[in-house]
Amino acid sequence: MRLRSNELMSNATKQKVQVHLYRLEKGTGEPLFLILRRTAAKNRIWQPVTGNVEEGESPEQAALRELSEETGIRELCSCRRVGGFEFEKGNTRFYETVFVAETTQSDVTLCWEHEAHQWLPYERARALIHYESNKQGLDSAYREVKQS
Repeated sequence: MRLRSNELMSNATKQKVQVHLYRLEKGTGEPLFLILRRTAAKNRIWQPVTGNVEEGESPEQAALRELSEETGIRELCSCRRVGGFEFEKGNTRFYETVFVAETTQSDVTLCWEHEAHQWLPYERARALIHYESNKQGLDSAYREVKQS
């Protein structure tokens, strides 16, 4: 899988989003990334906010909806597309758009899909994230944060 900057796959059957939410740590100004732990039914893996793009919805709208549904966070300083990638699962082709979003909120309200959360520096978040595609998305998000 290779992340591509702002490229859309035209023949994708399904679209997904992954959103790397961060806040700046008081005192140091270092970004802390939010990672979520799935429930036991989903193997308790750590990941960023992820989800499907619903019919009639843009990837940007899906990113904002998924953030709200999975974290309860609605107040953002910014939300930017940082890339994307295509993959196949079974007979279905997907395109997943990767976003980075900044908030000043630290309180998280988890939905039924997750049982825990952590705000962590980049290296620690990357070490816990399960899927390589989510690690690559975090890499892109971190580069974007450091450049801005």
